[in-house]
Amino acid sequence: MTGSVNILLDEYHNEETKARIFNDIKNSIVNWGLDLYVNSSDQLSSKLLESYNALAIIGPRRWRREYDWKVEETRAVMQYVEDGGVLLVTPSRGDRNYKITFAREIGIDWLGMNSKFVTDFTLHPITSGIFKIHAPWFRANLIPEWQQLGRVQLGIRSFPILAVREFGKGMMIFVSSINLFSKAFLKRFDNAKLLLNMFSWIKELAEGTGIKRKKPKVEKLEVSEEEKAKVAIKIKAPGQAKFCPHCGVEVPPFAIFCPNCGASMEE
Repeated sequence: MTGSVNILLDEYHNEETKARIFNDIKNSIVNWGLDLYVNSSDQLSSKLLESYNALAIIGPRRWRREYDWKVEETRAVMQYVEDGGVLLVTPSRGDRNYKITFAREIGIDWLGMNSKFVTDFTLHPITSGIFKIHAPWFRANLIPEWQQLGRVQLGIRSFPILAVREFGKGMMIFVSSINLFSKAFLKRFDNAKLLLNMFSWIKELAEGTGIKRKKPKVEKLEVSEEEKAKVAIKIKAPGQAKFCPHCGVEVPPFAIFCPNCGASMEE
């Protein structure tokens, strides 16, 4: 696919439209090769979504009844993914209608939150080079169609905090935190790199589909060259990776011992 990769952030279902997109993450997304748009005025529909390669729905919060999640929106989003779109989705702290009408339809349910460190990962482009992340995570339950990429321990049980699911020609990505675009999330451990990996993978998926998208009509978040230079998150795309000669896991370039198996990297 040629041209830019467009990602739509849905803020129509949130109380504070566009309030949670901080400059650092906004600028970083642009630096990573995606054009970021915000939908704050329309229900999600097939006509609206046909212009975008990816859709992000981050922690909807109930506003007024007329902004409740509709069954027609669920159908539109599922059809969009089935036709080759990419969906990034999280739980919601207080919108039960979104949970019942949408999340459960794509195989996700959740309970309360716990603030936990996560170190249990499955190898995947999203988790490449990730060793420790942290956030308040919702205790999620997923149907088997979801491939779990990260799990957190809670007593004798564990629950998924990161998963992907193929659906038709497209892909769904689930993260069980509503804080993805917050400054607090980005400053913790490998959280910022997780976001870089995620959006880099979204870009690869979008470029690989070959689906032609119409020119977006909603508001594009413009980032000046001066703003790009001031971006707070100093993350660069991964260079040449370093791997453990014993277990094969990717390790930090400065590592003396493998964080996975404990073997010396100097052997």
